[in-house]
Amino acid sequence: MLDDHACDSNHKKTLGIIISLSKAHQTAVDMLEHAQTYHRNLSNEAGPHAVEKWKKDVEEAEKKQSEDITAMDVYAAKLSTSPLPGRVAAAGPSSPNSTKEWMELALTVEERQ
Repeated sequence: MLDDHACDSNHKKTLGIIISLSKAHQTAVDMLEHAQTYHRNLSNEAGPHAVEKWKKDVEEAEKKQSEDITAMDVYAAKLSTSPLPGRVAAAGPSSPNSTKEWMELALTVEERQ
C-alpha cells in the first residue's frame, strides 16, 4: 500500500513539474524586458567609463577569487559618507567577518551549480 502511495505521489509530482516550469519560464520571459530596460537605464546613468571600470573590476576579482577571497569585495556595497537628503541609513550589525562568511557561502554555492 505504501509503495502505491509513493509511486502515485511521484507520478503527480512529475506531471505537476510541467506546469511549474511553464509558469517559471513565463515569469522569466516577462521579467526579461524589465531587466534589460533597468540595466540599460542604469548603464546610461552611470556612463560608459564607470561601466568599463566595473567590468574590469569584476573580471579581475573573478580571476583572483580562488587565491584571495577578499578580491570579491568589489561586489560589496559602497556607502557614501554623506547620505542624500530624505534617505535613511540602513541599520544593523555589519562586521567584516560576517561579510566574508556570506561571500564564501555564495561562492561555494555558485561553484556547485
